[in-house]
Amino acid sequence: GAMCMAYSGNCTISNYTAGRDSNRGGCIQSCRFSYSAIPVNNAVAVNSTDNTPSSLMSSKDLRGIDLLPKFLKIGVDSIKVEGRMKSPLYAATTTSAYALALKWCNSTLQEQWSEKLQELSGMLEKIPHRGYTDGSLNNEADAESVYQGERNGRNSGYEIAGTVMEVEDGKSFTMLTHNSFDRNKTLEILTFDGGVIKISTQEMKDLNNKPVKRANPSRLFRFACSEAAEQSADVSGISQVQPLNVVRLKI
Repeated sequence: GAMCMAYSGNCTISNYTAGRDSNRGGCIQSCRFSYSAIPVNNAVAVNSTDNTPSSLMSSKDLRGIDLLPKFLKIGVDSIKVEGRMKSPLYAATTTSAYALALKWCNSTLQEQWSEKLQELSGMLEKIPHRGYTDGSLNNEADAESVYQGERNGRNSGYEIAGTVMEVEDGKSFTMLTHNSFDRNKTLEILTFDGGVIKISTQEMKDLNNKPVKRANPSRLFRFACSEAAEQSADVSGISQVQPLNVVRLKI
């Protein structure tokens, strides 16, 4: 998840720039803004020729799933998804990827771990992130760990479409939308067992069973369940749509 470029819990940049105490939950993420390095007196600005503002204090997001076997070996019992504003899509995808990784490490041959962990690493590319780095998990973090994109920029091919609220006899379900989308789109339901169920919005209806052409945020809509499921290697049987499943949309 998100990393603080300073010593987390001991940063005063937010206090200095905005009067918001980062140590009391008020951080405005001042480190994510772009800054210009201005030489003082006869000093020379490092790596700056035209004084173009850059996010020199912004860190990429930490990804350590490839190192999971090492974590297990040294006795790590739990990990945390870091970031106060992570979406349900982020939480669902991350926990699913790491849960499947743990399952693979406990059930497959060691020589197969690398390939399978790389596959799961690809899952994490489908959630909003600032680029990835392994930080100081292997070696000391260097310039490669600095995020050079826009403050609000995110690398992601998906966004959250909504959350499943109710399933009716396994034939249809009601979803609370988080973003807007049109008919004739393909939604992907992330099931609790790591599966991905793809459904079409062709038969999207409101709660009065009237067909609609566009879904707007914070509304309830009905969809027909699809039997097509993109199963992960460790998911046995057919994945089922359940309440609180997160639904994503490719953008």
